[in-house]
Amino acid sequence: FSGYTEMMKAAWDEHRLSAGGNGSSQLHFPVDDDFSGRAVKTDILILEETMKRNRADDFLEIVELLEKADTIYLAGLFEAALVADYLSYYLKIMGLPVATVTDNSEESVAAVAGMGEESALVAIGFKTAHQFLLRLIKAARDYGTTSVGISENSLSEVAKLADRNLFCYQDSTSFAPSLVGAYSIANSLISALYTRNKHVFDSRLSHLRSLPLSSDWLV
Repeated sequence: FSGYTEMMKAAWDEHRLSAGGNGSSQLHFPVDDDFSGRAVKTDILILEETMKRNRADDFLEIVELLEKADTIYLAGLFEAALVADYLSYYLKIMGLPVATVTDNSEESVAAVAGMGEESALVAIGFKTAHQFLLRLIKAARDYGTTSVGISENSLSEVAKLADRNLFCYQDSTSFAPSLVGAYSIANSLISALYTRNKHVFDSRLSHLRSLPLSSDWLV
């Protein structure tokens, strides 16, 4: 922690996530107790904290950046790969130029070779981010590509390297931390991009539905 205030804030957050309304610990529930109820309450707190950590002006700047990019590179490894794939799925359906990197294979290196000044990189990483992701952000800087970090706070390795940042709170008390904050940020980006050019994307979806090889999803 950078100081006493930050340490106390983290301690309070930990207490809120691990304590019930009567102050009793919920971290060591018997198996037959309400795990699902606690998980939902935790997700609600995560979403509240995620909202507090982001400014509307910063979010709008990032939306405009992605809107103008000739290619949007989405990068995330380990659990962050799930969020990158979620973003990729919907942006591709919308017809936006997207390249996704979810591992450090030769194919992934080849996928980002086209990064340039008109591109945008969305780098998603939590806690101790994968070194390949950090090298990718540094490479984007060398290529003149603007990078957008999605991480848990401004002290993260991803946030320190990225040009722009969005933050998603994470619950550190669970073996499998909830990604609801990160998914919420991703969904907000998708929704904002869609709303700003709704008529264009609606026209594309109508065209996709008219194709003879359309999937059942598009019917």
